[in-house]
Amino acid sequence: MCRIVALLVALACLSPHASASVVPPKEPLLRLEKKAKPPIQAARAAKTARSAPDSVFVITPRSKIKLNGRPCSFKDIPADAVITNIEVDPDTKAILTIEFSSGK
Repeated sequence: MCRIVALLVALACLSPHASASVVPPKEPLLRLEKKAKPPIQAARAAKTARSAPDSVFVITPRSKIKLNGRPCSFKDIPADAVITNIEVDPDTKAILTIEFSSGK
């Protein structure tokens, strides 16, 4: 019994201890922000700048608006109508199709 305890104490003393300190990351040698953007990234940045901010959707002249399954204009939608289906272009946040339902 004494040998087992001595063996466990020896293994515990000889085992390497892990350090728990966190080292901050080194700064990169090259600053990539100063370089010009590649053409693909520049095109994406321009497209993002043109698009509406997040959570804002735009009804365009090409948007299809329906009330109770029938095409209509947006000004003819009653105030108590509920949106039942909406289809949005993920890139431009433009509404492609929006369907309303009213209780009438």
